Amino acid sequence: MDARLTEGAILKITTDFVDDNYKPILQVIGLKQIHTHGGGWGGQVTERYRVTVSDGSHTKQGMLLAHQNFLVQQGHLQKGSVVRLNQFTCPTIQGRKIIIIISLNVLVDKCDIIGQAARFSNAQSPGTILVDETTEQFASFGL
Repeated sequence: MDARLTEGAILKITTDFVDDNYKPILQVIGLKQIHTHGGGWGGQVTERYRVTVSDGSHTKQGMLLAHQNFLVQQGHLQKGSVVRLNQFTCPTIQGRKIIIIISLNVLVDKCDIIGQAARFSNAQSPGTILVDETTEQFASFGL
């Protein structure tokens, strides 16, 4: 299938206010299981997935909420998947914009990586792009 990604979606999500009707189509280019710890003594360990999504030009890291973990566990959501974000938010957490994926639909389970996306900077300037991807620690965010 020839998937068509939503051009400019990463820039729009991270710099503009988007309403509930905006449902961009993006590609998963990275997926990593992480464990987060709840606060306090004996905090509960929660399985989460850090997801890197691309619009074909830019990438951005985010988190998949736990109730969507079954998509990864059943093999529907993986590197190369094309998805429609149905519900998401993009707060600034510890100085970084992070896409929190609340709900998505997997349109294509797996396909070749589309485009030559570069990581979109956390800097305020939308013209700043970082090509050297660094490891971001989401566990400390409590997501």
